[in-house]
Amino acid sequence: MISSETIERIREALPLVDYIARDVVLKKAGSIHKGLCPFHNERTPSFVVYANDNRYHCFGCGKNGDIFNYVEERNHLSFMEAVRLLAEAAGIALEEGDARENAEAAEARRMTELNERALHHFRHALKELPAGRKALDYLLARGITQESIDAFKLGYALPQWAALASQLIKEHYEAESLYTLGLARPDKDGKGAHDYFHDRVMFPIHDERGRLVAFGGRVIDEGEPKYLNSPESPVFKKRAVLYGLPFARKAIGKNDLAIIAEGYMDVIGLHQAGITYAIAPLGTALTRDHFKKIARLTRRLIFLFDGDAAGRKAAFAAARPAIELNFSVRVVLLDAKVDAFDLSRTLPRQELEEFVRRGIPLTDFILNCLYQESDSGEKALGFLDRVYAWLADMQEEVLVSLFLQKAALLCNANPEELEIDFRKKRKQGGHRPAQDAAKKNLPDSPPVTKFRLEKTGTDADFEIYLLRLVGLHPAAWPALQSEFAQGLRIENSEARFMLDALASLAESAPAWTEEAFQAAMPTEALQKLVAGDIAAGKFSVDWEKQLRDTLDTLWAQAVRRERRMLDEEMRRQKLTGDEDMLQELQNRILALRRREDALKHTARRQK
Repeated sequence: MISSETIERIREALPLVDYIARDVVLKKAGSIHKGLCPFHNERTPSFVVYANDNRYHCFGCGKNGDIFNYVEERNHLSFMEAVRLLAEAAGIALEEGDARENAEAAEARRMTELNERALHHFRHALKELPAGRKALDYLLARGITQESIDAFKLGYALPQWAALASQLIKEHYEAESLYTLGLARPDKDGKGAHDYFHDRVMFPIHDERGRLVAFGGRVIDEGEPKYLNSPESPVFKKRAVLYGLPFARKAIGKNDLAIIAEGYMDVIGLHQAGITYAIAPLGTALTRDHFKKIARLTRRLIFLFDGDAAGRKAAFAAARPAIELNFSVRVVLLDAKVDAFDLSRTLPRQELEEFVRRGIPLTDFILNCLYQESDSGEKALGFLDRVYAWLADMQEEVLVSLFLQKAALLCNANPEELEIDFRKKRKQGGHRPAQDAAKKNLPDSPPVTKFRLEKTGTDADFEIYLLRLVGLHPAAWPALQSEFAQGLRIENSEARFMLDALASLAESAPAWTEEAFQAAMPTEALQKLVAGDIAAGKFSVDWEKQLRDTLDTLWAQAVRRERRMLDEEMRRQKLTGDEDMLQELQNRILALRRREDALKHTARRQK
């Protein structure tokens, strides 16, 4: 427990105005200092720092507090983490815990300092020694810039047997400490030490507080293992550390989103491309400890993994803790010949962001994995068997219902009957579905991309989704024109460009081909998107139902928008007292309510 006296000493040692001035340009105005708020975007300064009280307040977003609140909000830290960071900045020793805890903290600091010393040698070898030129050329040839090399502090482990160990021991570091951190290993005869890393590009690994706790090394030429991490130590637990988190922390908080990639190069490539909210586990499955650290910053994730068996397995293994800890996750599995690093080098930032944000919902990905495990002889029953087993221990009933509804859609089963059947089996302690739970086998192709767009999508998402669906099914074009005649509108500019291209295509070739639709798309990004739809057969299953559902969703969103506008106008007209206008508005609102009721009734009937 840290005493209140120590907290006050930190406050006094770090004047708030000076501390905030590191991030924000502050201008003095009498006894206060004003600037643009660091917590939200604004053009007119509404952020005020009161020097006399050591407190801040933003009149735009409402954020306020002292230096500890500021560091917590700005860096997405817990209070204790903020205290430790500020104590270090102020040069104040903390009296946390008992003597043993203080000794352990001192030992951890000593180990971190030793890692920093090792990093100095790795950096020197890469930047200054002739032997390091090979590693530097390798990094530059792969597309890592000099700026990224410096930002991520990449280095090089020399090929000699004991280049690092002998130098550190000369600097009076104990061999046992090198062994503990995994920087070296004792020789077989016990009379000396040899390096753990040889002839590898070195990636320093920092914990969430920015402390250097371990290293990862990659071979330059052929060799196994391709990647080698430091063994676990008192300061390094792989299951709790995420590569790149200190660099990504602010961007994750700002975007309310984190991309989980597979490795060091993926993270560096994405950051280099401007997507600075990317992180990665260290050769392990994502754990609850990982997710708890991320949860301090965001609950929205994108899994960006390779599309091979290992990538699918990693995403599936991470699904359970992600769902249990209430994360919203979308999954992007890449083509077998392309990894996230390659993608970061080939696509412009905007296209790259659009690509990764168009992943499929985690629920759909899980169902696809369960489907692929099913026996091809009894595809539907085998699939439902695995769905039941996967849901057996899930406590969140809303999610259970969501999974079962989507599973029912794929099996052409009655969702209500399926849910009743599952809950009965779970109560009895079993999970095998009834033999009549599915009326027919699943389609031969994997269902991963065949679910409807989630109802959490934006208007633009649904509009673009609708036009892609119609573009791949020309028979839907007359139905879309009928909806437009009734007042449906496309608002998003990108979607409007798509609609113009689609209208021109329909005018020249009423029964156009998929390839013609792809070629008609106005941008390269949209052409690639449609090419992916065609390759995956995304709209090949029950497209008419998808069309109805998407149109209903767009109508519902349009009705809600108009309701908000009318409600606001109603409030204004009440001030003017125009009875005729008020009556007209009331009639329009009543008509909209009827439209909403009709849409809800349709949705219930289709379930």
